[in-house]
Amino acid sequence: MLDLLQIGKFGVLNSQKHLGTTSNNINNVNTQGYTRKQTITYTNSIEWGVGETDTRRIYNQYVARELFGDNGNVAYYSALKTGMDSTDSALSDDDMSLATALTNISNAVATSVQNPTSIASREAVLSNLRILTNRAQTLDSEIQSNINDVNAKVADSVVNVNTLTQAINRLNVQILASTADGKGADDRNEIYLEMCDKRDEYIRQLSSEVGINTVTQENGSIAVYLSGNGQLLCNDATYSTFATLQDEFDSTKQYVTMTFNNYSGSANDKTTVRLPESAIGGTMGGYLESCSQIRQTMRDLGRLMTAYGDAMNVQNQAGFTLEGISGEKVFNIDSVYATTDDSSGTVGAICEFVEGKGANVTANDYRVSFKDGALKLYEADWAGNLTDITSKIGATDSDGNVLIAKTTDAAGNLQLDMTNYAGVKLTFKSTAGTATEATLAAMNTAGKTKDMAPDFYFQPTLHQAYNMNLQLSKPEDLAYAAAVRTSTVTGNAGNAVISMAAMTATGADMGVSVDATTHLPKFNTGAPVQVKINNDGDYAIYDSDGNQIALAPAECKGQNLFGNAKKVDNTGAVTTDDFTKDGYPGYEVNITGTIKPGDTFNIEINTNGTGDNTNGIAMGNLKLLGKVGSTGSAKQTFTEAYSSLTSRLGAADYEATNNLEAATSKQEQTQALYDSDSGVNLDEEAASLIMYQQTYQACAKIIQASQTVFDSLISSF
Repeated sequence: MLDLLQIGKFGVLNSQKHLGTTSNNINNVNTQGYTRKQTITYTNSIEWGVGETDTRRIYNQYVARELFGDNGNVAYYSALKTGMDSTDSALSDDDMSLATALTNISNAVATSVQNPTSIASREAVLSNLRILTNRAQTLDSEIQSNINDVNAKVADSVVNVNTLTQAINRLNVQILASTADGKGADDRNEIYLEMCDKRDEYIRQLSSEVGINTVTQENGSIAVYLSGNGQLLCNDATYSTFATLQDEFDSTKQYVTMTFNNYSGSANDKTTVRLPESAIGGTMGGYLESCSQIRQTMRDLGRLMTAYGDAMNVQNQAGFTLEGISGEKVFNIDSVYATTDDSSGTVGAICEFVEGKGANVTANDYRVSFKDGALKLYEADWAGNLTDITSKIGATDSDGNVLIAKTTDAAGNLQLDMTNYAGVKLTFKSTAGTATEATLAAMNTAGKTKDMAPDFYFQPTLHQAYNMNLQLSKPEDLAYAAAVRTSTVTGNAGNAVISMAAMTATGADMGVSVDATTHLPKFNTGAPVQVKINNDGDYAIYDSDGNQIALAPAECKGQNLFGNAKKVDNTGAVTTDDFTKDGYPGYEVNITGTIKPGDTFNIEINTNGTGDNTNGIAMGNLKLLGKVGSTGSAKQTFTEAYSSLTSRLGAADYEATNNLEAATSKQEQTQALYDSDSGVNLDEEAASLIMYQQTYQACAKIIQASQTVFDSLISSF
């Protein structure tokens, strides 16, 4: 009888625990972070009835770890896409498109040159030029605003990470304390289980902010690491804190540091490291990479505007205005000052764009270092990765042009002439004297822990789309007339005629320069001014002194005459040297028709040629020429370059979208696998509830039966 009573009592108590666990599962079916609980009953080999019970979480750490990784991937691609969406939409907007503005300029010029003296048609060209600069500035401002927004989101993510790592550390400590009474982790109670659930929920939230890996320690605590580089974020002993800092060389860029709080007794030794973007992952990593992508779009936009502005400047200066004077620059292209880590303020550097070399300008940044007593030159890509290009100083391209020359300016300051490599010159200055390579390399920068010369960081195109403005103010200043014109000598035996093929540049190193006083064109010494057909049918080219300076073969049929010509030396022998180099002589001619030996064709200054539209036609045709690119790469037209920069960001956005879809699908699969164990299934819990109710009732019947037997025994006496 006593055995029956004891069996019934233990059965009722055991059923109550099962009912409590099942009820708790049902009650928390919609609780975020709740893990399904299960009560396990062990047998009792000593006495009748059930043994001890243990309530535990149904938790698969390996599936959970996989889910944390999936959460990080989804958050990363979502943030990457979100960060780029605004800029991508602005670039794709027809009302904001630079391609449309460039086409409108070309069409306006084409209309205007049909009547080159019309002020109204010239004003239409100026209006479209103003629209272009306004659109470029608006786009640049929109992109800058987007960068600021994304940087703010990174800062928000940093706050979340710091809150979560500290919370996980504290829960680790509390969980260990709850099992520190010698009973071990198997002596689980509701508070312990609740803390484990809360810790896993915090880890889940952290896995969306940054990419993580987790390791369950022998003592039951969980250590969390950055998946990218294995840095410890938190465990039961410490936690790390993140911070955002502005890049010392780039005001639009911020980076993330991690401070590891290393506790030793009562001391707290803090070690801070800068985290590479690729190591962060999650929401924070996605936003940081989107910022890098957006900044590169700013550089691409600046390169496009620089190349276009330079091409228009060169072309307008190659012609003459409606007032009969040489054309001026259409756009101002300002020099860019470098940023430096020199805290003494005694040295600086400036990046100047070389006129006529806009096609060589790249969308990269450049860093010059004098640390360790030697000059080092680096090129930075879109992600900020540095490539050492010091070896290119003094090196030549396939045409024998020096890519980067180490020279000095008129004051003796060090200058890196990157004209043939990147279309710029980098000049170093000092308030304390001449900035030579030796003085820069020997500098000890104030505030450094050891002797270190300064670094200089150049961003030639990052803000150029915003900084470039229209310089022309009057429609008369559009230089449609070419500096030179051609004429065919009367009495030639053949019927061929000469015509201008192109007018590209004027200057001291070209065939034509501009008189500083009169602002009128004049031939420079040695410029080609006459073509005669020799007895072999070749095209002999002469200067104003009657000296033969070049010869174009009959095979060229008079087309692109100077481009097909070879130089002639003082003895009259034809050399292998090309007559044209670096744009010389700044104009080109064609001879079309039947030629005869002795036929003569002249090139002369275009005096009183205000009604001429030769240079205007060349200006309108700029959109057809490859003027955007860099050394060693195929040049693009301006509209192609704009299409490329929009396509580059669009492709990155599209790739992020596809990766987000794939990551989301993988996450859903892992979540379903996790929920199959740890999630609450109401149907299953309802069935368990009925089973445990029946068990409770049956055990209660045992107690009732024991009472009946006992009553019967008592009544028998």
